[in-house]
Amino acid sequence: MKTESLTLLPALSLARQAVNLFGCLLALPLLCLTALVMSVVTSLVSPGPVIYRQRRIGNRGREFMAYKFRTTYMASEVAARRRHLKEPVDSMSPVKSGAPLLPCGWLLRTTGLDELPQIINVLRGEISLIGPRRCPPTEFVH
Repeated sequence: MKTESLTLLPALSLARQAVNLFGCLLALPLLCLTALVMSVVTSLVSPGPVIYRQRRIGNRGREFMAYKFRTTYMASEVAARRRHLKEPVDSMSPVKSGAPLLPCGWLLRTTGLDELPQIINVLRGEISLIGPRRCPPTEFVH
Protein backbone atom coordinates (compact mmCIF):
# COMPACT_ATOMS: atom_id res chain seq x y z
CA MET A 1 0.00 0.00 0.00
CA LYS A 2 2.80 2.44 0.86
CA THR A 3 4.70 1.74 -2.33
CA GLU A 4 1.61 2.50 -4.43
CA SER A 5 1.17 5.95 -2.86
CA LEU A 6 4.87 6.73 -3.25
CA THR A 7 4.81 5.89 -6.95
CA LEU A 8 1.80 8.18 -7.50
CA LEU A 9 3.58 11.28 -6.16
CA PRO A 10 5.77 11.92 -9.24
CA ALA A 11 2.74 11.40 -11.49
CA LEU A 12 0.70 13.90 -9.45
CA SER A 13 3.55 16.40 -9.55
CA LEU A 14 3.82 15.99 -13.31
CA ALA A 15 0.04 16.41 -13.68
CA ARG A 16 0.13 19.57 -11.55
CA GLN A 17 2.92 21.02 -13.69
CA ALA A 18 0.95 20.20 -16.84
CA VAL A 19 -2.16 21.93 -15.47
CA ASN A 20 -0.05 24.96 -14.48
CA LEU A 21 1.52 25.24 -17.92
CA PHE A 22 -1.75 24.70 -19.80
CA GLY A 23 -3.60 27.17 -17.54
CA CYS A 24 -0.90 29.81 -18.04
CA LEU A 25 -0.96 29.38 -21.80
CA LEU A 26 -4.73 29.89 -21.79
CA ALA A 27 -4.58 32.89 -19.45
CA LEU A 28 -1.64 34.79 -21.02
CA PRO A 29 -3.72 36.48 -23.76
CA LEU A 30 -6.26 37.56 -21.14
CA LEU A 31 -3.42 38.88 -18.95
CA CYS A 32 -2.01 40.92 -21.84
CA LEU A 33 -5.37 42.42 -22.75
CA THR A 34 -6.29 43.20 -19.13
CA ALA A 35 -2.83 44.67 -18.48
CA LEU A 36 -3.19 46.96 -21.48
CA VAL A 37 -6.61 48.23 -20.39
CA MET A 38 -5.55 48.63 -16.75
CA SER A 39 -2.36 50.46 -17.76
CA VAL A 40 -4.37 53.06 -19.64
CA VAL A 41 -7.09 53.44 -17.00
CA THR A 42 -4.70 53.52 -14.04
CA SER A 43 -2.30 56.01 -15.62
CA LEU A 44 -5.19 58.35 -16.49
CA VAL A 45 -6.84 58.41 -13.06
CA SER A 46 -4.09 57.69 -10.53
CA PRO A 47 -0.32 57.91 -10.36
CA GLY A 48 1.60 54.81 -9.40
CA PRO A 49 2.20 51.30 -10.63
CA VAL A 50 -0.42 49.22 -12.43
CA ILE A 51 0.77 46.01 -10.80
CA TYR A 52 1.71 45.90 -7.15
CA ARG A 53 3.49 43.28 -5.11
CA GLN A 54 2.46 41.62 -1.85
CA ARG A 55 4.56 39.43 0.38
CA ARG A 56 2.99 35.98 0.66
CA ILE A 57 3.89 32.68 2.25
CA GLY A 58 3.91 29.71 -0.11
CA ASN A 59 4.79 26.03 0.04
CA ARG A 60 6.85 24.97 3.06
CA GLY A 61 6.76 28.48 4.52
CA ARG A 62 8.77 30.09 1.71
CA GLU A 63 8.15 33.79 1.23
CA PHE A 64 7.64 35.26 -2.25
CA MET A 65 6.20 38.36 -3.87
CA ALA A 66 2.73 37.87 -5.37
CA TYR A 67 1.64 40.20 -8.16
CA LYS A 68 -1.83 41.78 -8.51
CA PHE A 69 -3.44 44.59 -10.46
CA ARG A 70 -3.84 47.69 -8.32
CA THR A 71 -7.57 48.41 -7.96
CA THR A 72 -7.48 51.28 -5.43
CA TYR A 73 -6.01 54.76 -5.30
CA MET A 74 -2.46 54.89 -3.85
CA ALA A 75 -3.10 57.00 -0.71
CA SER A 76 -6.19 55.01 0.30
CA GLU A 77 -4.32 51.72 -0.02
CA VAL A 78 -2.00 52.53 2.89
CA ALA A 79 -4.91 53.50 5.15
CA ALA A 80 -6.82 50.34 4.22
CA ARG A 81 -3.83 48.14 5.09
CA ARG A 82 -3.53 49.78 8.50
CA ARG A 83 -7.24 49.16 9.15
CA HIS A 84 -6.91 45.53 8.04
CA LEU A 85 -4.05 44.88 10.47
CA LYS A 86 -6.22 46.06 13.37
CA GLU A 87 -9.22 43.89 12.40
CA PRO A 88 -9.36 40.14 13.06
CA VAL A 89 -8.88 37.83 10.09
CA ASP A 90 -12.07 36.24 8.72
CA SER A 91 -11.08 33.05 6.92
CA MET A 92 -14.49 32.64 5.26
CA SER A 93 -14.23 35.69 3.00
CA PRO A 94 -11.42 37.15 0.93
CA VAL A 95 -9.77 40.29 2.28
CA LYS A 96 -10.87 43.28 0.28
CA SER A 97 -10.12 46.75 1.55
CA GLY A 98 -12.75 49.44 1.99
CA ALA A 99 -10.57 51.85 0.01
CA PRO A 100 -12.06 53.76 -2.94
CA LEU A 101 -11.73 51.74 -6.12
CA LEU A 102 -10.32 52.88 -9.43
CA PRO A 103 -12.67 52.85 -12.43
CA CYS A 104 -12.91 49.19 -13.50
CA GLY A 105 -11.50 48.18 -10.09
CA TRP A 106 -14.83 46.72 -8.99
CA LEU A 107 -14.99 44.64 -12.16
CA LEU A 108 -11.50 43.23 -11.62
CA ARG A 109 -12.27 42.32 -8.02
CA THR A 110 -15.64 40.69 -8.61
CA THR A 111 -14.34 38.61 -11.51
CA GLY A 112 -11.02 37.80 -9.83
CA LEU A 113 -9.08 39.35 -12.72
CA ASP A 114 -7.12 41.48 -10.23
CA GLU A 115 -5.17 38.30 -9.41
CA LEU A 116 -4.39 37.49 -13.05
CA PRO A 117 -0.76 38.75 -12.82
CA GLN A 118 -0.10 35.84 -10.45
CA ILE A 119 0.40 33.84 -13.65
CA ILE A 120 3.93 35.21 -13.40
CA ASN A 121 4.26 33.49 -10.01
CA VAL A 122 2.95 30.24 -11.48
CA LEU A 123 5.44 30.38 -14.35
CA ARG A 124 8.25 31.06 -11.86
CA GLY A 125 7.21 27.98 -9.87
CA GLU A 126 6.40 29.93 -6.69
CA ILE A 127 2.73 28.92 -6.62
CA SER A 128 0.44 26.46 -8.35
CA LEU A 129 -3.01 26.79 -9.88
CA ILE A 130 -3.97 23.73 -7.84
CA GLY A 131 -3.71 23.86 -4.08
CA PRO A 132 -4.37 26.07 -1.08
CA ARG A 133 -4.55 29.84 -1.21
CA ARG A 134 -1.40 31.71 -0.24
CA CYS A 135 -1.58 33.85 2.87
CA PRO A 136 0.14 37.04 3.98
CA PRO A 137 2.90 36.67 6.61
CA THR A 138 0.70 38.33 9.26
CA GLU A 139 -1.89 35.55 8.88
CA PHE A 140 0.73 32.79 8.60
CA VAL A 141 1.97 33.32 12.17
CA HIS A 142 -1.56 32.77 13.51
